[in-house]
Amino acid sequence: MKGGSIFYLMLSLVFFGISSPMVLSQELSPSKKPSVCNQPQTQAELNNCAAALYQQADIRLNEVYKQVISKLNRRDGEKLIDEQLAWIQRRDASCKDQGRMRPAGSAYAGARDACLASETDKRTVELEKYLQK
Repeated sequence: MKGGSIFYLMLSLVFFGISSPMVLSQELSPSKKPSVCNQPQTQAELNNCAAALYQQADIRLNEVYKQVISKLNRRDGEKLIDEQLAWIQRRDASCKDQGRMRPAGSAYAGARDACLASETDKRTVELEKYLQK
């Protein structure tokens, strides 16, 4: 198998893995799964799916974040804001670097967005723990 073929195989596994309900913080029924993720075949479709999953993850994160911050006093709220801003910088840098480790080309945006979706889902789970206290 040539290096490029291995790369595309691994990239496909990343995209299909990130779209699985096990990876997302909340289970996605077929009706909640972005329509662009229904059997993506081309690199553009994979990229669009990753972007849609990231957008969906970001919306969910913002919903949970608003719930958490509304329950905190001013000092703790300011602390969470600082923590969240630092987390965003770390996430973005990590995913930017992760995408660069792969060969450049049309897969970069999808790889970056898949990473952003995954990291955003993880952060949502962390924030949801605040709501359980």
